[in-house]
Amino acid sequence: MDLRQLRYFLAVAEEKHFGRAAQTLNIVQPALSMQIRALEEELGGALFLRTSRSVELTEAGKLLETEARRTLEQAEFARRSVERSLRGETGTVRIGFAGNAIFSGKLMRDLRLFRQHYLLYDAHDTHEKLYLMLSQKLKHDLRIAHRSDSSLSVLAHAAAGLGLALVPEPLQQVNIPGLVYRSLNDSEMTANLLMISRDGETKGAVKAFLLLASQDASLMTIV
Repeated sequence: MDLRQLRYFLAVAEEKHFGRAAQTLNIVQPALSMQIRALEEELGGALFLRTSRSVELTEAGKLLETEARRTLEQAEFARRSVERSLRGETGTVRIGFAGNAIFSGKLMRDLRLFRQHYLLYDAHDTHEKLYLMLSQKLKHDLRIAHRSDSSLSVLAHAAAGLGLALVPEPLQQVNIPGLVYRSLNDSEMTANLLMISRDGETKGAVKAFLLLASQDASLMTIV
């Protein structure tokens, strides 16, 4: 018993006539009759009471009608669910990000676009002009004084007079007492904001987000 046989069975049950059911299914009547007989043989009994003018469901046929509708509805639900998942309309997207992704505005823009459209295989980058953050005049050669994985922590160190910080241009909007922003003379010195993902990602929602974010990156103006 397969889904096609169940569809054929329901067509006959609804039309109460093999000829009309065959027309509805766009198949020839002998093929329909053969499929119904095969289904009855597999189940071990008659599903229809046949007369010269129409057919009626047997008790077993009435039971199968209920279960067949339920089965086909579930099959259709499964099909739609998988298609939505493949299109990225359902699922979970987990995003890890650096502070620069927030200050540049790209992460929020990508999330807004993704929300509007839905609910990397290659890395894409946006270039941002670097600015120098300092609290006092340099008196010695540059040396690495502190390391941090937080943009705010880097700015706090600079504001406290513990050194200079090279950070992307968007961080100028962060106003911290004692912190002064200065542009570098070297216009070719830039920082790259990269987007990466697992190789061979299969989740539709993740693939959809990566595609949207990469398209957004291609439309951005490179500074």
